[in-house]
Amino acid sequence: MSPRKRPRRNRFTAPSAVRLTYPVLAVVLLPLAAGVWAASWSLLRSVHLPWKSFLPLLAGVAAYALFQALFSKPMGLYVFGHEMTHALAAWFSGYRVKSLKVSSSGGEVVTSDTNLFVALAPYCVPLYTVLVVAAYALVRRYAALVVPPFWCAFGVGFTFSFHAALTFHALRQRQPDLEHGGAFLSLAIILLLNGLVLTLLLKFLFPEAVSLAAFGRRWWSLTRAGALAVWRFSLTMKGRFS
Repeated sequence: MSPRKRPRRNRFTAPSAVRLTYPVLAVVLLPLAAGVWAASWSLLRSVHLPWKSFLPLLAGVAAYALFQALFSKPMGLYVFGHEMTHALAAWFSGYRVKSLKVSSSGGEVVTSDTNLFVALAPYCVPLYTVLVVAAYALVRRYAALVVPPFWCAFGVGFTFSFHAALTFHALRQRQPDLEHGGAFLSLAIILLLNGLVLTLLLKFLFPEAVSLAAFGRRWWSLTRAGALAVWRFSLTMKGRFS
């Protein structure tokens, strides 16, 4: 069932003057979001590694796709991670978590206060992938590991696919979380941050082959080109209808 969430009692409401800037901020973020995904794809294509190096990651992706195709969406696990991420984001923001309820049909977390970060954190932070990375960091303290082993890359592929698939599924439902910043701005932020998370995961899995500096340059170049193309197109359309 869809992870429909009961309305929160502590809902973030930005001042009206601030909310008026949200559509403008979303328009600014969209080229950045498109650019980060284009740069991530360009970065992945430029990685010079034997194809076998990608097998653990791809195996994890394929395993989750097969799991969801043969069985069903693990909604209870997703909702638990979703609400836990809300709670952790609230805790990091200095708020108190009053209650947390989870079931396969939905969940609810009630906090002393909330903000845009708390509202959107589950859509941007793959909690189970973070746990896989944390497990690797713990193991690395006691074992001489140069690069993440098979189980780690497999786990990243499996859990990030889980996050992507079920976040997409959740966003197709009506989500009160997106009302905090408006759907337009919220979706732009989600798209942007998930692209950045994916890039950081590639750096984590292939530390020697992936250059964040090269990614940053490519991201800026693609974002600037995309923004200029949109600007020129808008001027052309304005000229036609003026």
